[in-house]
Amino acid sequence: MEEYFDVLDEEGKLTGLKKLRKEVHMDGDWHRTIHIWILNDKNEILLQRRCANKDSFPNMLDVSCGGHLVAGDDPLTGAVREIKEELNIDINPTDLIYIDELKHSLNYGTDFKNNQFEVIYLLKTNLKLNDMKNFKTVCYLFLIFLLTACAEKDDLVKSYWENGNVKSELRYKDGKLDGLCRWYYRTGKPQMAAHYDMNVLNGEAVRWYENGYEESRFYFKDNEYDGIFESYNAAGVLVKKEHYKDGILNGLFYQWYDNGKPFMEGEYLDGMMHGVWIIYYENGKIASNAVYDKGSGVQKGYDPEGLYITTLIHYKDNVKDGNEIHYSIDGSVTEVILWKNGEYVEKEIR
Repeated sequence: MEEYFDVLDEEGKLTGLKKLRKEVHMDGDWHRTIHIWILNDKNEILLQRRCANKDSFPNMLDVSCGGHLVAGDDPLTGAVREIKEELNIDINPTDLIYIDELKHSLNYGTDFKNNQFEVIYLLKTNLKLNDMKNFKTVCYLFLIFLLTACAEKDDLVKSYWENGNVKSELRYKDGKLDGLCRWYYRTGKPQMAAHYDMNVLNGEAVRWYENGYEESRFYFKDNEYDGIFESYNAAGVLVKKEHYKDGILNGLFYQWYDNGKPFMEGEYLDGMMHGVWIIYYENGKIASNAVYDKGSGVQKGYDPEGLYITTLIHYKDNVKDGNEIHYSIDGSVTEVILWKNGEYVEKEIR
């Protein structure tokens, strides 16, 4: 059944005319729509994907719920109806929080002139996606990304946890992230800090555990890792140190057990293991060693006391490729596993 809309004047007042939806959009008549933004306690906004056959912006993410007011509807009645029809959520008009009414114009092709007054409501609910109709076409998006997309001026934009603590502090210039930005845990303790240059990550960035210890410290250049990347465990012990160049591992690589003892050391060349690589048991004995040439080589494995070879594994382009041979204590072969491009092929037991 075709929908009829109330035609409005440029002030948003009823003219008394009623026209078909397609005629309203073809003629560019002013009409009224409703938008409902659904927010949960995690500060996530529900977004809905538009149908493929929509006459405007098909298959694109959209407001949580929205639609046109049919002739004779008031905004609250229309909002309650749309939520029921689109998401199968039963609400009362008093559940909706009025935000604003915006005048909005957009031409979409030659036969679609969208001149509308948008009545905007907020609905706070913790309904799960699978409780909603068409739940496969909706998703929750963390509010921080919407704030990033919507900022249009030079400003410090803050978001907050439900307990009142600051959740993020984002700095903008000309609508883009610019300067030092910070994120916080619900407790108010720092979670991450990073520096942006007009939406591009540059310079030092730090992540923290909630207990206050650093989780990692790393560097960016033009949105790519560049320089030293250090990782720590929750007790503040350094457990990994690697080097990047233009987003690719390049240079020395070190990894430690949680007690600080060496676990692995080697070097990367353009993202490929290169040169001598050694892995250690926690007792300090060598677990394996290898000499690689740009990701290709043979890794020798040893028993925990370093008395005999336990494995020989062939690598190509940083992954297992070829035979993986296992030995017993007397040096005899116990099994051979064949790999191809990192994928298991077959096993031979002897």
